[in-house]
Amino acid sequence: LRSRGRDLAGMKGLEEVYVMTDTDGENPELTATWEYEGAGGDPQKPRIEIKLCCPAEDRVEALRMWDAIMSNFTSAQEYYRRNA
Repeated sequence: LRSRGRDLAGMKGLEEVYVMTDTDGENPELTATWEYEGAGGDPQKPRIEIKLCCPAEDRVEALRMWDAIMSNFTSAQEYYRRNA
């Protein structure tokens, strides 16, 4: 459904959203992932993966939830900076 670069809290990651079935061709499942590879040992920029999975029949609501998560994500540093 989607495969694109997407920034999240200043981190350039890869977003992928797709529907797949199991090996029997049954039980379709929506999977949405966002991955950031990190910055080689920098504890301020660790490798991060966010993942959402659900039955494909619930994909409309799941995609709304996924987009809300991605649009409203805040890093811990930014959260504490705002609320200090």
